[in-house]
Amino acid sequence: MNRPAAACLAACIATGTMLTAAAAATVRFRVVDFAGKPIKDAIVYAVPDTPLPPAKPRTAIIDQVNRQFVPQINVVQVGTYVDFPNSDNILHSVYSFSPAKTFVLRLYAGKTEPPVRFNKPGIVVMGCQIHDTMIAWLLVVKTPYFGKTNAAGLLVLHHLRAGRYRMHAWDVSMRKVTASRPLVVTAGGPPRQITFTLKAGRMPRHGPTMPGMSAGMGMQ
Repeated sequence: MNRPAAACLAACIATGTMLTAAAAATVRFRVVDFAGKPIKDAIVYAVPDTPLPPAKPRTAIIDQVNRQFVPQINVVQVGTYVDFPNSDNILHSVYSFSPAKTFVLRLYAGKTEPPVRFNKPGIVVMGCQIHDTMIAWLLVVKTPYFGKTNAAGLLVLHHLRAGRYRMHAWDVSMRKVTASRPLVVTAGGPPRQITFTLKAGRMPRHGPTMPGMSAGMGMQ
């Protein structure tokens, strides 16, 4: 490639990069309860009005450490595969009977089970058949724009393209209901800041009940 052509190509690439950066925006979120206290691990996600093309399948991990799911609260995009390794020195059996995903991983140790694909949006509540105090929540969403708040109740979403969105915020105590509001993202402007106020409650102590088993029947 001669020098003029190379220079032209470099200019086109640089221009394309600048246009892409200019077409994206950053939005900051703060999630608090009615007393103004920050809510940690609240999930916030942005659903664009314009449908997005199907995403390439990705893989997430929910581990089992010290008889707890790690992370206990997570969010993934529709189509994501989730690995459930068992890092404990005891057996676990992961299951869910949520409408968004029903599955059972029989007793296992280490990493012997294949990943589970979550291909339907919704809230998936998971437990362990042996240890009923183990519980985890997975929110499956139809967008790549999502995240969890930190201990200060804050979250920053980057690279939102200009357009109209429906913003959602969810906490585990809300069960199936999410707080939502519209948002218009304008490229090139200063970062927006949005506050969600949620009615946060007590986190459930036991996993979902399996058919034929009442709460508290598992091993402690």
